[in-house]
Amino acid sequence: MSSAQSGDLCFPSQTTEKFSLKRTIKVGSNSGILDTYGRFSVGCPRLAFLEYQGIKIEALDLHRIYPFDMRVFNLRTWLGRVKPKEGVLELPFDLSLETESRSVTENGTEIVGEPDIVFIHRKQKKAFSGTSLKAINSLRELRSVLLKGEPELIDLIEAASYMMHLELSSFKLVYMLHRMILLPRIETTLSLYPKQGADQSSYFGYDRRGQVEAVLPFCLEYRLSLDENNTLSYQTLTDKPSSVKKSLVRQTDVTKFYEYVSKMGDEGSKLPPPPVNLGTDGKRKGWATCDYCPLRCLCKSPSSTDTEETCNEWFDRVLSELPTAANRLYLKGLFN
Repeated sequence: MSSAQSGDLCFPSQTTEKFSLKRTIKVGSNSGILDTYGRFSVGCPRLAFLEYQGIKIEALDLHRIYPFDMRVFNLRTWLGRVKPKEGVLELPFDLSLETESRSVTENGTEIVGEPDIVFIHRKQKKAFSGTSLKAINSLRELRSVLLKGEPELIDLIEAASYMMHLELSSFKLVYMLHRMILLPRIETTLSLYPKQGADQSSYFGYDRRGQVEAVLPFCLEYRLSLDENNTLSYQTLTDKPSSVKKSLVRQTDVTKFYEYVSKMGDEGSKLPPPPVNLGTDGKRKGWATCDYCPLRCLCKSPSSTDTEETCNEWFDRVLSELPTAANRLYLKGLFN
């Protein structure tokens, strides 16, 4: 087979095949956890395995591109807040925008990531804290991050990986909404947001009748920390900081996910079950991750946890059927 470059998008016009370059697993959207019950959560090990083999699957969805376009603006805005103006104050740390986190699995597979900002002690030359910047791009995410006080689970997993690989003692997640969002004028939807004068109403705009009509631009920070069991906890940093809440993310479970994916290409390795969609508290959500997966049509019984297919059988079948699936995905994006 001919080679395909790592990170290629699987669109109808492209051929996607295995390549013989050195394998790496990238910290990011395909990260996940493998808990003590054998459940995969958030990241799909099947999609992570494809990317590990040099094939990246992308849906034709502008909402997935938007956060990456906004990242540059995020970075400039945040740097303006944390970086002192020249001659004002000499701080004992440096800011790094190009610090990679690296580790190696048992079989030699590299785990690679890059936080947005890393703070480094100037004298010790050692990183001690990091920050990831997130652009809010959906009302579902906004309600979770702002109203429920729960960061996205995938962001917690990503942060846990950075903290582990860079030996960071603290980390921050910064969620930013850069523009006002007008809310749909649907009674059942509007009831999800605070009434005028209630807690958190300062984040919203109201009409003359006192009905909520828009979400105003805002910046919300979460401080992350690890306990003695390497379980990640989080706390909102507002005018009234919330209590510290424990998440289901343990660094050992993140490591087990990467280890599992790195061995999925071994001879006879059984195809893993699809991920369970859980919240930060470990409770199951009301919708399945597979329902929104661009490869749903290529997985036999995607919601079933019982499959006799091996990883390599599934991988070869995906490669052979992908052009047809990509065309269906392309047409769906055009006409829906």
